[in-house]
Amino acid sequence: MIIDSQKIPTQKYNGAFLEFTYGSNGAQGGDSGHGCRSLIRIESMGADLRLNKEPVDKIEIITGGDAELLDLALGLQTIGNKLKEIYDLTLN
Repeated sequence: MIIDSQKIPTQKYNGAFLEFTYGSNGAQGGDSGHGCRSLIRIESMGADLRLNKEPVDKIEIITGGDAELLDLALGLQTIGNKLKEIYDLTLN
């Protein structure tokens, strides 16, 4: 995938009703002007997906910059862990 003339290698993860596309060209030595681009796309495969309370088929987030890549990775890791904890706790 090309974002702002930067080639971004991507991978996919398919859940039951959501498809996730993610990738980055990695740290490039600074802020967005140095060329780091990261992408997360969430697509509905029959899921109730909303953005600002409005139904959508997909949500795409693109960040620029090395620190933003790390922030995105750590933030998503934290969010994922917490949501999994909530899911596990509420199964009973």
